[in-house]
This record gives sequence, structure tokens and C-alpha cells, in this order.
Amino acid sequence: MKRTLTAFALVFLAVCAGAAAAGAGVFSAREDVRVAQTAVYGDASAANGLTVTAVTQYADERFWETVCTPGDDFSCTARYSFSQTGETAEPREPSEYLRLSTGLRLGLDKDAQGGISDAYRALFEETAPGTESERVVRLADYYDYYPISVSFSLGGVSDEYGEEALRHDALGEREGAFLETLNAYFRIPVLEEEEVRISIGKDTRGNVASTGSGSTDADSYAMTCLSAVRDGVCWFAFDAHTFEGKLVDTSLLPGGFGVYRLTFAPDGEGGLAFGPVETLCSLDPEDSVLGLTLSGDGSRLLVHEDSGGDYRILAVDTKTGETRQDERLPDFFESSWLNLREGDGVLAVWTGLSRLAVVETAPDGSFRFALDAALYPDPENPLFSMADSTLSLAFDGERLAVSGPLTGAYSHVKTADFFVAVYEGDGLKYYGEYASGLRTEQEREKGEGMCGMEEIRAEWG
Repeated sequence: MKRTLTAFALVFLAVCAGAAAAGAGVFSAREDVRVAQTAVYGDASAANGLTVTAVTQYADERFWETVCTPGDDFSCTARYSFSQTGETAEPREPSEYLRLSTGLRLGLDKDAQGGISDAYRALFEETAPGTESERVVRLADYYDYYPISVSFSLGGVSDEYGEEALRHDALGEREGAFLETLNAYFRIPVLEEEEVRISIGKDTRGNVASTGSGSTDADSYAMTCLSAVRDGVCWFAFDAHTFEGKLVDTSLLPGGFGVYRLTFAPDGEGGLAFGPVETLCSLDPEDSVLGLTLSGDGSRLLVHEDSGGDYRILAVDTKTGETRQDERLPDFFESSWLNLREGDGVLAVWTGLSRLAVVETAPDGSFRFALDAALYPDPENPLFSMADSTLSLAFDGERLAVSGPLTGAYSHVKTADFFVAVYEGDGLKYYGEYASGLRTEQEREKGEGMCGMEEIRAEWG
């Protein structure tokens, strides 16, 4: 049965008289913010000792910082401020990454020679005006190795280089050399059986009217690349499994299959200068690399893997490549897909809708599996979503708290309402929803919210 408690947050107006008058409009009746705690699942006492701070704003002018203590003695206080000129939150630093891919730019390119363009060109020549043609082509007839493309956001510079740009000589000398280096280093032979369906349509004058492509039932390979970046160094790894779970041939990679290291630095002209690609450490290609995270001091790289269904973490020295720790949770994965959220000294990881693990980390990169629990009491009816990137995590050594905004009709609408979930032992002990007076019942019914959640923070103690 749901139980509801209501707390009153006394809002202190830290504004001048003119600001108070300006704020006397739509929110004049909301200077005393009410927040209702509803225990949807479990006992709220599981959240005793937790503090949740919700930062909410309206139109970059009105701001609330609401501090709640969920649990048996639910309480809430808040501070309100008004900016007559309008303020915007400090933009978050963009995440740095590097991704390699084997994706092809499909379609007719009359100026390009070689590769899949030759297949489109041949089909174009055979297609009569006013008709359409299609053909299934074998990729290995046009490529010996998968062409490698790269995209990145590093050191404040974002760009992408593709194989079609290389064939068009559209890259600068340094960019072209970097892409050629990647293609020489990551030579992966194309699967003998991989196919692609291509099509061409001509108008009555014989000009191109349409081009298309599609997959077939044959096995295929698409490189999935993961990276971690800090202080001018990028560590990255990729998965070596095909769509059907077979292994591609990685025997030609210098240093073998593993984790790779690349240094970079601004060139003073708005671009980047890259160092050589190095193999940091070797990995078993049979294992699927699902995540890379760095220790607080940057000395260790945690490599998260699906190793035969076990969840395995390797702590690798970022300079020497030596393995410092190797731990696993047996029979963790239903499928090779890992969701990962980082908190302060803690990682929450889960697979599908069934199982959650908590990894407690130390600044030096040592770690332990601290919790292994069911993600939801009923996987068919999940109480909340762990997919939101704005979630806040807190761990006290035994309890994991997860807090985040309740979304509106669309997932991007972050309302003033929020939720709190607490895990302990083998599963969820409490899930509660917190309805803010900054959102009307009419807005809830419509899935809307004039006030948006800017940030939410959960802390124990």
C-alpha cells in the first residue's frame, strides 16, 4: 500500500524588493514549497540517513534548491532566489571520446575509385533509364580489410575522418596520415560471407534517381569501440565478435588484441597532433569488452568484460599495462550488454532488467564487488528507469541510493518531481516518489512541468 507524508519547505527569499515584486507572478503562491513523499514499494526507513538535494529552475530566472531527508522522519527545506537578468547553468564539460568504426558510406560516388563505389558504379551501368535495379554483393570482393573510420572529441576538438574522405583526398596531410596509421594498425580481414544489398534507380533521362542499401541474412561485423580519456591520453578497446557471435581475425594487429593507448595534444592551430598507437595490454578476444573506466588518480584502467557470462573486471596499470587486480561475478550476463553509471567512489552496473551489481572503487583503482542484487522486484514491471544519465548514486558500504528526476510525457522533460530507490543485500528495499509543489496536478496529468530539474544529488550521512 502506498503511504504518503508531506513536508513543508520554508523558502527564504534572498532577493531585493524589486526582485520580490517581479517574482510575485505565477509562483507567488509557491514561496512555501510542499513536497509529498509516497512510498511506492518497501519501507521508507531503508532511506534513513539519506539526503537528496534537488536543484530546480524556471525560465532561467527563478531557482530553488530543495534539500530533503527521505525516510521515517521525512523533512524538507529549500532556498529560493530570483535573477532579474536571467542566468543559465554552467555548461557541462563535454565528454571526451575516440571511436573507431567499420561503417561504410554506401551509395553511388562517381568520383571515387575502389571499394563499394565500384559495385554501385557497375550496377548503375546495367540499369536502364526509368527503372530500378538491385544486387547482393560480397564485401570481400571489394575490400581485403575493413576500412577504419574514426570520430573523436578530444582536447576541445571534435572531428571525424572516413574512408571515403581518404579516397577523395579530402583530408589534410596530417589527418590523412593519422587515418592511414589507424587502417594499417587495425587490419581486420573482411568476413568471407558478409554481404550487402545495393540498389540504383534511374529517371527517364538516365540520371540517378535513387540509391539504397540493405542487410542480408549473412553474418556481418560492425566494430564497437569504447574509450577512456584523461590528460592528453586516450585508452580504447573494441569488441571482436560478429553479429552471430563469431570472432573476426585479429592476428594481424601489432601487439595483438587488447587495450590501446594514444596520446594527443593541441597543435596551436585549432587541431590535434596525435602520437603513435600503442598496445597497452593483451586481452582474450573471446571476452567482450563492455566498458572502460579510470581510477580517481588515473593510475589504473578498469576493463569491464563479459567473460563467458561472468562479469569480469581487470585493473590495468595505465603506464605499464600490468594487471593489478582481476575479479569476477559468476553468471552475471543474460546478454553481452552492460549499462554503467559512475558515482563518487562507486559504479552501478546492470544487465537487462534483471541484475544489478555495485562496484566500490578506491582512488588508487583498487575495487571490490560490494553488492549483487535483483534490479527490480518484478522485471516485467520496472518501477523506474536506470537509463537517465542525470541519475545520482550514493553508497555507504552497504546501501546503494539511486535518485533522479521523474520525467514527463517525453524522456527529455525533467520535472521538479523526483524518485529515490534504495538497494541493500539481495535487492530493492525502498522506492519512493517525491511530488514537488513546483509542479501542479494538472501538469502531472498531462506529463508536463514548467519547472525543470537542473541537478539532483544523493548523499549518505
